[in-house]
Amino acid sequence: MTILLGDLVDWFSPENLTFGLDLVSELRHPWQMTPGNYDIAALTGGFDQTDYGTSASRERLSFWRGTDLSTRTVDIGDCRLVLLDSALSDLVDGSDGWLREKLKGDQTNLLFTHVPVDTPETREYILSVDAKRSMVKYLQRGAPDLFDYHVEGRIPHVFSGHLHFAGDLSRGDTRFHLCNMGITMHDPHRDQGAVASATLVEGEGATT
Repeated sequence: MTILLGDLVDWFSPENLTFGLDLVSELRHPWQMTPGNYDIAALTGGFDQTDYGTSASRERLSFWRGTDLSTRTVDIGDCRLVLLDSALSDLVDGSDGWLREKLKGDQTNLLFTHVPVDTPETREYILSVDAKRSMVKYLQRGAPDLFDYHVEGRIPHVFSGHLHFAGDLSRGDTRFHLCNMGITMHDPHRDQGAVASATLVEGEGATT
């Protein structure tokens, strides 16, 4: 199974959605996706990007042609994949109680989220790479207790995107895999050196 961590397209438009979904439809195995901010952010400054700007809204999730981008779980054997909608650097209403319920049990939990979880380690690392990054945008500042209440002691691996650079961090028994962007784009406001990347985590008797 392929897990897409969001920002499949560089901005929301019917043409970009069609292109992105046509692309992943060619995968020969199942795929799941968490939404990124650009997947629901339409351009406000025109397509020539002279005055670049976007405006994001979760209302645009309904345009994704039946693709499930909601906060949800996918169970594979004894492993539970937890996919969070963090596209706006927060979580949807009701996520706290939902997580408490879904993380019960003895299954192995893996968390997939577009925006990285807010911890001192992720904050320090992001600023060490780019001191100008806004922590309000590039961490889940709308869910500051996510690690303490739900991740710590329950989730050994957390995968996130959004930053467009890679990192591998730890807090307690949890590893945070900050994944590079997957598909480059022609955008003067982005690093054109980004390349596709994947992360493999080997568990007992299986590879995720």
